[in-house]
Amino acid sequence: MLFATFQEDEKYKSREKVSAILEADSWRKAKEAAKNDLEAYILHVRGQVRDHEEQIAAVSTQEQRDYILTLADELEEWLYEDGWDETTEVGSTTALYYHLSPTSGGEDGV
Repeated sequence: MLFATFQEDEKYKSREKVSAILEADSWRKAKEAAKNDLEAYILHVRGQVRDHEEQIAAVSTQEQRDYILTLADELEEWLYEDGWDETTEVGSTTALYYHLSPTSGGEDGV
């Protein structure tokens, strides 16, 4: 009887460990996906501002365009230097989204 109780206890502990590992793996995958999405968005922004310079220039100032590119550069630098291990939200990302919307005149931003 004691052996059976010991086995049940070990099974419970094993299930707890597996559950914790699966949860950590799920968090890691979500974090990687979010950071990959951010990286893709930064590259998209930079490309759109440069590829559609004439169209964007018609509705923005050089200072606004430079600011958007600076935000993209700062986010990219943060992402590659400190941000990859970060677990919290970044305020600059919101700023980048906010500043892009008015320049494009479109629903999807630049």
